[in-house]
Amino acid sequence: MFTDNSRVIAKALASASALKFGIFSLPGNRVSPYFVDLSLFMGFPDLYKAVIKLMIEKISDVIGKDSFTRICGISLGSVPLATGVALGFTKPLLCLRSTTSRGRRARIFEGPLFSGDRVLIIDDVCATGSSIIKAKDLIVSEGGIVEDAFVVLDREEGGKRRLSDRGIRLNSVTTITETVEALLEMGYISTYQRESVLKMVSK
Repeated sequence: MFTDNSRVIAKALASASALKFGIFSLPGNRVSPYFVDLSLFMGFPDLYKAVIKLMIEKISDVIGKDSFTRICGISLGSVPLATGVALGFTKPLLCLRSTTSRGRRARIFEGPLFSGDRVLIIDDVCATGSSIIKAKDLIVSEGGIVEDAFVVLDREEGGKRRLSDRGIRLNSVTTITETVEALLEMGYISTYQRESVLKMVSK
């Protein structure tokens, strides 16, 4: 079974050709039979708006707009998503830099972060949760507080459990399991492709 959210994300992935099958190298020397590139949504304004709308609705329902004071995009692919969500909630935006700037004090973030800020981390996809954990550590080192993270797609590879162990609640628009079930029902992928994806899911 899958949700309406999963159907929307599945259709968006298919429309943007954002789900690829093959052999892909992932961080941590992992190999995957599929790759999800949500940055492709940016080239399709209607898809981008639909995904942002789902994110805002789900965050409102499961986290609550008053549970955070600032939003942080932690990767290049997540910044457009974090921007859309920040505008939707009228919340300040923070972006984690991929490289630190030179100067008397290396800048970790674009945008201000104040001590006591409750930061909602936004990313596009979560697999093992390592990127979110790293981002939390950096935010905390600057005086921020992180209790929640939100992604469009949870690859269900142990990230949610790892994040919970570090005091971070992970929520998502949908999971890879629900997404491939929707893709299969709509005729976008084969049973073989569905099975290859599900082999990556942590039981």
